[in-house]
Amino acid sequence: MDKEIAATVKIWSDAMIVRPSNDAGDVLINAFSSILRSRVASPSHGQISLFKILLAQELRELIAITDCWYPGDPMRGSALRTLSVDYDPDRRLRAALDGAGINSSILPVKSMSQTSPGIVKYSFGYGADWREVIIN
Repeated sequence: MDKEIAATVKIWSDAMIVRPSNDAGDVLINAFSSILRSRVASPSHGQISLFKILLAQELRELIAITDCWYPGDPMRGSALRTLSVDYDPDRRLRAALDGAGINSSILPVKSMSQTSPGIVKYSFGYGADWREVIIN
C-alpha cells in the first residue's frame, strides 16, 4: 500500500509543478481557470514537501476508514479510494493543500485519481484519458 500511496502523492504534487492545462469541457471556464491559475504563486519546495506528507496521511486514513483494500481484486472499492478536483478539490486534497498553505486553484479542474492495490489511475481534464502507474 505504501508504494501506491507514494505514486498517488507524486502524481498530485507533480501537477502543482508541471501544471497540466485546465480542461473543464467549456471554453469560457477554461479561459477563466487558466487566468486564475496563472496568477497563483508556485508553492515552495517546503510547501510541496509538507503537502506530500499530509496527502499521504489523508490517503492512509481514507483506506483505513473505508477498509477496502483487496490485493486479489484491485478495482473493488476503487471509488472509495478516489481523490478529485471538480471545480474545487475534494476534502482530502483540500486538507493537504490548506495544511501546506497552498492555494487550491493550482490543481487542474476535472481531475481524478484512484489508488488501488498494484495500480494508480489518474486523469487530468474533462473527458481526458486515464493513465496508469503499475506498482510492482
